Amino acid sequence: MPELHIIDSLTDAGHPGRINEDAHGWNASAAFVLDGATTLGPSVAPPPLTDAAWLATCVSAQLQENLVPPVATAEALRPAIAEAARRFREMAGDALEPWRYPVASLLGARVAAEGATLFGLGDTVAFMRDGFGATRRWTPAAYGRDNERASARAALERNNGFGSAGAAYDEAGALEELRRKRGLHNRPGGPSWLVGVVPEAADHLQIQTLDLSEPVTVLLCSDGFAELVDHYRRYDAESLLEAATRRGLSSLCAELRHIERQEDPDGARYPRFKQSDDATALLVRVG
Repeated sequence: MPELHIIDSLTDAGHPGRINEDAHGWNASAAFVLDGATTLGPSVAPPPLTDAAWLATCVSAQLQENLVPPVATAEALRPAIAEAARRFREMAGDALEPWRYPVASLLGARVAAEGATLFGLGDTVAFMRDGFGATRRWTPAAYGRDNERASARAALERNNGFGSAGAAYDEAGALEELRRKRGLHNRPGGPSWLVGVVPEAADHLQIQTLDLSEPVTVLLCSDGFAELVDHYRRYDAESLLEAATRRGLSSLCAELRHIERQEDPDGARYPRFKQSDDATALLVRVG
C-alpha cells in the first residue's frame, strides 16, 4: 500500500477577535482540511464556538476515526455528517431557517491498497507536484468566485471598508444575499453539495485518482490559504509548492497576512468579504 507522510501543517484564524472556523486532521492513511463557511447570524453552538467552527471540529474528529481501510471514503463521510446532523439538531431543537444550518468545504488525500486519491466537496484547493516535476491545481468546486469578488467590492463600497470586525459581509445587503445563497446548498439543483447536516452530500463527493508512478507532493488548503495563488497572484502551483517545501507553511501564512493587513488592508486592490480569512494547509507526500 502507498504511504502518506505529513510534511507540514498550519491553521490560522483570520482575525484575533474571531474563532478559527477551519479544521484539519490526519491518520495513517488519510489527511484532510475542512473550511467552515462563515456563520451568518447567531450560533446554536455554545460560545466561544460558532456553528461553523463546531461543525468543522465535529466532522474532523469523526473523519480521523472513520477514514480507515477498507471503508470507502464516501462511506466514511456519510456517518460523520449524520452524527454532526444529529448533534446539531439536538442543540438547535426547533427547525431553523435554511441559511442557519452550518456547512463546510472538505479536501483530503487518501491511500489504500489499490492506490491513492484526492477527495472533496466545495471550494478547498489542492496543488500537486509529481516526481517528474509537473504541477497542477485541483478543486472539487463546480463554480468560480468572480461573482463573489464583485459582490465583495460592492459591499466594501457600501460599508466603507471592512469595519472594526475586519469584515464586510455584515453589511445589510451583502448579508441578505449571502444568507440566500447559503440556503441553496445541499439540495437537488443547488449550486453545490457541502459537508453539513445532510448525509446525502456524501453521494456527491468528488474523487481524483493520483498517479503514483513517482511520489507526489500535495498541498491541501482552504480557499483562504489558496488566495496566494488564486486571488493575490504571488505564486503559481509550482512556485507555491517550492516555497512550501523550502520555507514552510508558517512563512507563507506570514506573507499572506502581510498582503491582507499591510498591502491591502481596505480590500481596494483585492476585494473580499473579510480582510483575512481563516487559512489552513497540509503539505503531504504520497508514494
